Amino acid sequence: MTETAAAEAAPQAVPAAQTKAPKKKKAPARKKAAGPKLGDQIDNIVADCHDRRGMSFYAIKKGLAAKGVDVEKCRHLIKTGIKRKLANGSLVQLKGVGASGSFKTGQGEGAVKSAKKAVPAAKTSKNKKSTSRKTPTKKLLAKKIYHQKIIDQEISRQESCGQETSA
Repeated sequence: MTETAAAEAAPQAVPAAQTKAPKKKKAPARKKAAGPKLGDQIDNIVADCHDRRGMSFYAIKKGLAAKGVDVEKCRHLIKTGIKRKLANGSLVQLKGVGASGSFKTGQGEGAVKSAKKAVPAAKTSKNKKSTSRKTPTKKLLAKKIYHQKIIDQEISRQESCGQETSA
């Protein structure tokens, strides 16, 4: 009977081990910062600048720092925000590439529409380039004729000196 008692005790221990561990509590959701978003702050800073040369990336960072934004922590967010605004058309890049250079406020969606209209114009200019390919052949012919004249002059000069040419 002791064997049966031991066998009955073992199955009872297994369900106790299979009990689930207590669930971890979720961290409380972070509160959103009060005030305008970073993109809106960038728009406001660039709009306040009335310089026709626009505002540099460094100047935008200084303006954000003056408004209380931690520029070192948000450096990546500032760059991506500026790139997004460039793609959106709300900012126009006057100098530089990417997030560097100087920026000016754009026309918003109107700038994007005008850029799309400029693309078909570029396609028509490619067609004009194909028709203008005839002119380089004329230039090449003129160069060949010019070089042939120079060669003929050299040959005649050598013959006048009494040297024979091997041509």
